[in-house]
Amino acid sequence: MPVISIQSLPFSPAINVEQVLSQLSQAFSGQFNIQLAHVSANWRYLDRHHYVVAGKSAEFQCSDSHPILVELLAPDFTQPQDVENMLTFLACQLAKSTPIQKTNIFIEYRAAKSGWIFDQGKIVRW
Repeated sequence: MPVISIQSLPFSPAINVEQVLSQLSQAFSGQFNIQLAHVSANWRYLDRHHYVVAGKSAEFQCSDSHPILVELLAPDFTQPQDVENMLTFLACQLAKSTPIQKTNIFIEYRAAKSGWIFDQGKIVRW
């Protein structure tokens, strides 16, 4: 853990999602001193016209509307300032590695509680 989950419309032209996720994971690992083996990231594309913002749908990801939706799942012992730093870091990295403006990225932090995670065959407690 942490787990970084991203959703967006497809890009036109396409981006190299594998490269973006790999670089994002490595940068996040280094910035926050978390072993790379414990950082997971995934990206799902929403179906075209299945994402509506302000009453309007879009076929492809826009740079200035239909924000990329990001969820950061991390342990609940993460300090508030660290959460803010992680959110800001993710937004900056995504803006650098995609054609999306930082102002068009929405990120939510979710706190994972001890005993509420199943990983590697067992309930995880901290």
